[in-house]
Amino acid sequence: MNSKTPRVSIILPNYNHEPFLRERLDTIIAQTFADWELIILDDCSGDRSMDVIREYAAREPRITHVIANETNSGSTFRQWRKGIALASAPLIWIAESDDAAHPEFLEEAVGALDSSAGTGIVFCNSLLVDGKSEKLPLDLDCDDTAGKGTTFHDAKDFIRKKMLVNNRLYNASAVVFHRGLYEKVTTDLTRFRLCGDWVCWAQMIAASGQVAWIHRKLNSFRQHTDKVTSQAKKNGMEMLERAEAAAIIIGLAQPSWWKRNCMTGYNAVHASRGAGYDRQTQLQVLARWRDKFGFLLMPRLVFMMHAAIKRISGRRNDPYS
Repeated sequence: MNSKTPRVSIILPNYNHEPFLRERLDTIIAQTFADWELIILDDCSGDRSMDVIREYAAREPRITHVIANETNSGSTFRQWRKGIALASAPLIWIAESDDAAHPEFLEEAVGALDSSAGTGIVFCNSLLVDGKSEKLPLDLDCDDTAGKGTTFHDAKDFIRKKMLVNNRLYNASAVVFHRGLYEKVTTDLTRFRLCGDWVCWAQMIAASGQVAWIHRKLNSFRQHTDKVTSQAKKNGMEMLERAEAAAIIIGLAQPSWWKRNCMTGYNAVHASRGAGYDRQTQLQVLARWRDKFGFLLMPRLVFMMHAAIKRISGRRNDPYS
């Protein structure tokens, strides 16, 4: 094994993703930027994931750790923390086990961080794919007006413009960051099942000078019909967690009165419409938002005015502002 410290530690947390592991591992090994180590963490998978992992570990010397939990940890964020604690490199890439990467992803990401000393975190756009790696029509990057290259954004300004309403860094596999930033995450992310990454990225960005945005789809973000997120939208868990996350992110961003009410109103409107959950759950969600943000009528009115302004100005498709 090469004793030289690598530039990037790749953390690969896996749970029951045997069907996608080969594609994930192949797209890591195929990276044009080769100065990395790979730390694989299996969270007590019930499929044959470990067979695939052992096969790759036997032939790829840059796989420095393979940790197989005997019992499930109960939280992907415990796996993140464990992997980062094992990492030796100054840069971290959390490569989710069911996603895939373009060969130039790491080269572009490391290049962006190296080109700007004040930039602590970089992300790229993502292609949404199904279980067969076929492209899906939904585009979560419809707010991208740059179209190419890499742009650099003031951290606090980015949170206000791109992180208040929704999580712009919507897939961990599209993000690379300086390891020291993870120490700035003060919230216990294991409290969350769905919104922990939103809080994590916001706190890390707030501690960074700038965030870099690569305007290329260098990541494939896999969508499953049985995703935890899909079920959580139906049972109200997502909206309940969003209230907790929103309070934290508003505290970081210190947005204007208008922005704060737009964000709160957006969520209040969506909570009142429901997402397939019953009336009792709907009332529970609205109560949580009222507990956090008070009377919701004014935020709803502000949000509806803001939505009308977006339609008139042609920004209707931007889900992050």
